[in-house]
Amino acid sequence: MPIDVQPIVAADLRRCAEIEHDAFAESPSYPVLFPGPLPDDPLALRVEGLEKELREDPTVRFLKAVDTELQGDEAIVAWAKFNSYPEGLPVPKPRVPPPGSNAEACTALFVGIDKMRERLMTGKPCVYLHILVTDPKHQRRGAGLQLMTPLMQEAVRLGVPAYLESSVPGHRLYQKAGFRDIDEHRVDFSKFGQETPHLNWAMIWELPNRRRSNRLEVWRVTPTDMFMLGSVSIYGTVLLLQRLTPKDSKTDLLFVGTDRFQYFTARWDSDLQRLVTEQVIEDSGEPHMREAQSQDKCLVDPSGRFMAMHLWEVS
Repeated sequence: MPIDVQPIVAADLRRCAEIEHDAFAESPSYPVLFPGPLPDDPLALRVEGLEKELREDPTVRFLKAVDTELQGDEAIVAWAKFNSYPEGLPVPKPRVPPPGSNAEACTALFVGIDKMRERLMTGKPCVYLHILVTDPKHQRRGAGLQLMTPLMQEAVRLGVPAYLESSVPGHRLYQKAGFRDIDEHRVDFSKFGQETPHLNWAMIWELPNRRRSNRLEVWRVTPTDMFMLGSVSIYGTVLLLQRLTPKDSKTDLLFVGTDRFQYFTARWDSDLQRLVTEQVIEDSGEPHMREAQSQDKCLVDPSGRFMAMHLWEVS
């Protein structure tokens, strides 16, 4: 069931609000924060706010992860929203507790997170990931990491760090994407009957060192010769090991160099329906990860297994 990342349009926002609600409702803090009574249509106010932001905020970008084998609204399995602030992150806007919420608990959590962000990042250029949520029925499919790639590409394009606040369920995902903790916000909800504190982390992803980038070379082989089609510097984040079918790679050999000058060749075998590694060439003795690219995915390691990666070019 392949996942495709696409821009969100206004007609998607109801489904986005549903996913956000369902994901957050699994938190043990949800009944503390929103004890009710809730409005007849508790999502209406949220959809209205998202529509306004999509329509009026030039800094925002909404993205959805779509299962291309599903139909209708259910095809949206995850979504994300981030803002680009090349001139500096603004001061957080005042919050108004929504209907049916526990104002004291919401202030302690959400205003506390806002104050942490203001202290750490206000006035600093960054790309800010505000929301990334996955439908609980579609977790552990890699949709979250796929939604991270445009965020990190934008950070590279602007030459700024990426910043977010993580809950406990998302913490490991962001660590896999290369984010690190820079602060922690802990809220004690014991007075409301919750035994464990609610935790959020401020996390940052900083630009990779260009000296540690990867070099991708794509060559075409003819009956009498071979020639290089192109060579670019790339950065990548490993997602998972899985079997994929590469695009536009049935005749081309892929020659991939890392910062340690290690290369290998891979050929698409149409009979076996897999990439076949042919040889590995090392210019230095240090072992390093081998990579091959098709579109924006890294596809193979020397054992012949397929490795999915998000890759982006740096000019």
